[in-house]
Amino acid sequence: MNKKSTSLLKAVLFGTVIASVPLKSNAQDAVRNGSIWNRLEIGYGETFSNASETNYVRIKDPVTNVITGSTTGQSFSYRTGGGYAAVYFPLTYINMHSALVLNTGINFTMSKWDLGNTSLNPDAMVVNTAKEMYFGVPIGVDYVFGGEASFNREDRVTLRGGAGLQPYMSMDKLEQGDVSNTKFGVKPYIKAEIGFFLGFEWKIRGVMVAGSRTLYDMKAGDLSLNNTNYYASYNFTVRPTYTIGLSVFPFSFGWGKE
Repeated sequence: MNKKSTSLLKAVLFGTVIASVPLKSNAQDAVRNGSIWNRLEIGYGETFSNASETNYVRIKDPVTNVITGSTTGQSFSYRTGGGYAAVYFPLTYINMHSALVLNTGINFTMSKWDLGNTSLNPDAMVVNTAKEMYFGVPIGVDYVFGGEASFNREDRVTLRGGAGLQPYMSMDKLEQGDVSNTKFGVKPYIKAEIGFFLGFEWKIRGVMVAGSRTLYDMKAGDLSLNNTNYYASYNFTVRPTYTIGLSVFPFSFGWGKE
C-alpha cells in the first residue's frame, strides 16, 4: 500500500470514527448495558510481516576524484507473538442481534531480527541484531452480529468486522553500537473475526495493520562528497503486518440465556 493510499485510508477511517461517536445506544434490555467486564476480551496472536534492510556507500578517491558506490541489502520474512486486550462500547443497536460498537484496546509484541552489516564505516563490518518492543492502541468502529451484540449465550456464533486507526509506540535497539530509538506513529487497520460460545465466548481474529515502519535510517558523511571522501547510509523498514490470534471473553458467563 503506497503512502497516498495509506493517507486516504487514515482520513476515511478517522471520519468514520468521529461520525459514529455521537450515536446513542438503543439497548433493549439491561444486559446490554451491563458491566464493562462482560465486554472485555484478552488473547494471544502470531504476527507475520516482511522487512528489508539497505546499505548504500559512496566513496571518492582523494587522488583521482573517481567516485565509486555500492548498494547491498536483504529482504526477509519474520513472525512474532504477542498479547492483546480490548473492550468495546455500544454506539447503536441495529436490531436484537447486531450493533455498531466503538472498540479499543492494547496489543504488545516483541520482535528480534538477525541483520546483516549495519556499519556506517566503509572499512568495517558490524553484523548486528535488532530487538523491538511494540505497543499499539487500536481505536475503531466494528459491526457485530451474534452473541457479542446480544449478550445471549444462545447466540452461539458471532461475526465481527471493523476498521480504525492504531496509534503505536515502538522501542527498538541495535545490540552492537548501542543504537536505540523510541518512535510514535499512527497506522490504519482492518480486521475480521468469528466467535463461538463454548462455555465462554472464544474468538478467532485476523488483523492487518497497513503501512510500513522505518526503524533505522542512519547516515554518515556527505552525500555530495564535498566535505568528506565517503557517504554511507543504512535503512531498516518493516512492511504491513498481519496477525492471526485467539481471544476469549473471560466474564462471558455473565451473559444472559434466552
